[in-house]
Amino acid sequence: MQSRFELVVVIGCGKIAGDVLRHVTELREKYGYRVRFIEHEIGAISRMRAVCAQVDVPYEQITDKAELTERLLALEGPTLVVSAGNHYLFPGAVVQKKNLEIINFHNALLPKLPGRNAPSWAIYLREPVSGPTWHYVAESVDSGAIIAQRETRLTEDVKAYELTRDIMALAYEAFQAFYEQLLQRHIAGTPQPVPEGKRKIFYSYEVPGGGRCSITEPAEDIYRLLRALDYGKNGIFPAARIRLEDGSELEVLRYGKTSAGGIDRPRTDEENERLYLPMKGENMLTIRYRKSGGQDGGVSAPST
Repeated sequence: MQSRFELVVVIGCGKIAGDVLRHVTELREKYGYRVRFIEHEIGAISRMRAVCAQVDVPYEQITDKAELTERLLALEGPTLVVSAGNHYLFPGAVVQKKNLEIINFHNALLPKLPGRNAPSWAIYLREPVSGPTWHYVAESVDSGAIIAQRETRLTEDVKAYELTRDIMALAYEAFQAFYEQLLQRHIAGTPQPVPEGKRKIFYSYEVPGGGRCSITEPAEDIYRLLRALDYGKNGIFPAARIRLEDGSELEVLRYGKTSAGGIDRPRTDEENERLYLPMKGENMLTIRYRKSGGQDGGVSAPST
């Protein structure tokens, strides 16, 4: 069986890139294409070198954007580029190159939430559902025709790292479902609707709620912000801060929701640096904190 492509290039990092690369290499002999892998943006813990060794694909690291652009422009012959866990923005010259077909994984249900850190914004903006989108790459960020989507419902306790994990698992399922079809023929895709006015794109420097909340806000809203910022040990965002009524701030170290209610107003245990906030349904939000020194830093508070 013959592929439309002579070469498949996977660009990305993290679990989704590893899963996609494994699937691509499993089918290379059946369809007769070559495989290359490029890691552009290196995470805190990169396992892609080991994955490449396992699937017998050379590991290549190109962190310079200009160098990566030059490398892509130099590709010859029919080539599929699979962007998975990749934050390199393909310039117009690469997108328009006739021999390249480029698809991208986005961690939201486009056209909603284009840009960075979409799971956090889905939680913060109270989206009832989210999920992955595979789409063709166009010159405008996350605007290309949609190839496949999957949905997952957001629970009232889901945290950003949990939603990210669920979305990546669904993304891999979707990729497995359409990949062989894409090798054999072009998938038309569904054009994204053109939004009225300016399209909101979320950037990496934007933090839900500015990473801050007030002690006077409902505990449910504080909990939602903390969940939106929570990537566990992966320091995506600075530690969240809670502003007290006197204007001082507490830096959140850990947090957790429990069913051990019994309080009707915020309570502070200064000796143990604990803050207790009453929630609906006899629940309580417990926050371990330290007094803020006024400088941003650290990682978003993990749950207990």
